Amino acid sequence: MTLFELTFTLSALILGLALTHMASSLYRLVLAGRRVRWALEPLMQATLVLLIVVFVWLNEWNGRGVTTIIYGRVLLRALNLLVLYIAAAVCLPEVREGAGEVNMYAYYSLQLDRRTGVSLALADVETSGLSRSLCCDDVCQVALAQRVVTRSDANLL
Repeated sequence: MTLFELTFTLSALILGLALTHMASSLYRLVLAGRRVRWALEPLMQATLVLLIVVFVWLNEWNGRGVTTIIYGRVLLRALNLLVLYIAAAVCLPEVREGAGEVNMYAYYSLQLDRRTGVSLALADVETSGLSRSLCCDDVCQVALAQRVVTRSDANLL
């Protein structure tokens, strides 16, 4: 097993669990039928999280040329993926058997504290930026990771 296969498998498992949780929550909401008062905001948030999960998974393919492991980078990447899993887990409300009406707008506006969403977003940005700075071996890679120069300019460095 190559290093890429090892790290890609971890990413695929965590992101697959995130997608599964979202699909399960949506399935329970649909089964609840008339007990659910639908709202657009949580559905838009779930769509955004779905797109982010797919794009992150596709972006993992860029790491196929990695030949050395940097433990700090792998740990930060796992933290980044776990933050994304938490975002997927909280974007739709849970439906309990025998519970009353599920108001999706109330869930979105009252039960999801805005500080939680902001904290998750900041943690995601911080861990991805920190992992980029830890994983780069030379000036050329740092410049490319920060998108300061183009690939042709980086070759001159």
